[in-house]
Amino acid sequence: MKITLAFLAACVALVVFLSMCSDTGHHPLPVAQYETVEINVYIRQGEHRFKFLGNVTGVNACHALAEEFLKEKDLSDRHWEHVCCTVREGSHCYDEIR
Repeated sequence: MKITLAFLAACVALVVFLSMCSDTGHHPLPVAQYETVEINVYIRQGEHRFKFLGNVTGVNACHALAEEFLKEKDLSDRHWEHVCCTVREGSHCYDEIR
């Protein structure tokens, strides 16, 4: 198989383009920090129906608050799910943790 200069140049251009696209400036939270990070707790039904439940520290506290709310309101059978959003980098939902 003969590799032409044009093919090689196209490959290099593709690698450069993909490397630029992959760095969005978003840095995922390391799992080791899941229990020390500030989290906004939401429940969601579908794509557009959200309810803010509060702010807690740690993913386990997020799950507990959401599950308690859903149980109290008897919403568990209505396709609600909870969302744990990290509060960091100036965002109210930098990472969505489930």
